[in-house]
Amino acid sequence: MTDKLLNYSEKYNCIFVRIPRCATSSICKALDISGGHYTYSELQLMLPKTILKKAVIFTVARNSWDRVVSLFKFRISRGHDIIFFGKEKLRMIDWLKRDVTVHDVFNYIDLQQFPYWSVGRPDREVPGVVKYIINYDHLELAWKKYLPKILGVSNLPDLPKINTSQQIFDSNKENITYEGKRGDDGMFPNYTKFYASQEEIDYVGNLFRTEVSWFNWKFGIMQEWVIYEGKNLPPPLGALEDVREWNIK
Repeated sequence: MTDKLLNYSEKYNCIFVRIPRCATSSICKALDISGGHYTYSELQLMLPKTILKKAVIFTVARNSWDRVVSLFKFRISRGHDIIFFGKEKLRMIDWLKRDVTVHDVFNYIDLQQFPYWSVGRPDREVPGVVKYIINYDHLELAWKKYLPKILGVSNLPDLPKINTSQQIFDSNKENITYEGKRGDDGMFPNYTKFYASQEEIDYVGNLFRTEVSWFNWKFGIMQEWVIYEGKNLPPPLGALEDVREWNIK
């Protein structure tokens, strides 16, 4: 029995670039993929060129303000960063500023912007960027309607709910203190309640300004696009084309 190739599904002939806090565990489970949070440029060095040339390469992108909250809930709930704050009332913005400043090796990597994960090495023989980008907000729709057609299959296994930050947060919230004033009143996505001021919103927007500009992310607003095709243009950014605009054979 041969070892599985990292982040590659032989059954579906696809490579999945795992950006942290973007449903990666669920997708890997459904597609029987083994591997970690490797950038596309790292996978280019790890995988055979024959695979890189023929496989469908995809990833999932998540609204920057939402992904920061997910990472915060995940790490604090697991006790990863509590040692730095003790028993003081913990605000997400303080946690974020500390890790951006101190460059905690794991958290700092997790907080890298989308091009860091998706743009490959300058090699003309293989695709230079991840080709398909799924919007996390519409993952279920993309999973059921568009990705099967792209992969050339009739359907995909259901996505299991694994390792969600909200599950972890809810099971441990009696041991966690956080500040925020924006309640989830049905008009805003749940993550907005973790931002206590416009200054905090602006800080995250500036921190992730490249991907915010590229995807046109908005705070508290879900983008309509479901899945993009990334064009192989010079890094760090290429043109994006809405997959829904063209006919998938």
